Amino acid sequence: MRCKFAVSLAFAVLAMQLAVAQGVATHGSQPLGTVFIGESDFVPCANNGKGEVIDLYGPEVIRWTYVTQSDGSVIGHVYARVDFKAVGETTGLTYQSKAIVVRTFKVPAGTLTQSGVLVDNIIVAGNRTSFHYHENVTYSYTWDPATGQIILAVYHGNIFLACK
Repeated sequence: MRCKFAVSLAFAVLAMQLAVAQGVATHGSQPLGTVFIGESDFVPCANNGKGEVIDLYGPEVIRWTYVTQSDGSVIGHVYARVDFKAVGETTGLTYQSKAIVVRTFKVPAGTLTQSGVLVDNIIVAGNRTSFHYHENVTYSYTWDPATGQIILAVYHGNIFLACK
């Protein structure tokens, strides 16, 4: 009985190790830097509905992680963390927003390049008024099969403020 249990346990441990070995080949993580966003837009819902120009500023930290599967496919995650502050030019009222936005993508085995868009739609709140911050973070990557390195490029665009 003990021999059967030991053999069964050994097979179970071996099966778990094989399952883990087949699932993940490599992990990677790379900070892509901090971008300081500065945006000024007229926001009609600010200043008690009279509207005013809002100056928004603050850091946006971009990071990505990836897992290369044993079949050569890659699962990636792009993270954008913001810590924005905003000030109304007429009223001097202040607003703030902290958020984390995540986009997950899967890259089929054998694919050398791919692009995608991470859309930031963040509410900036304060002083009984909230407005919407919008940004498209476009990313594209290239995989070098000779070195196994993945190079990711990130572009920020289509930034605007609007009433929510």
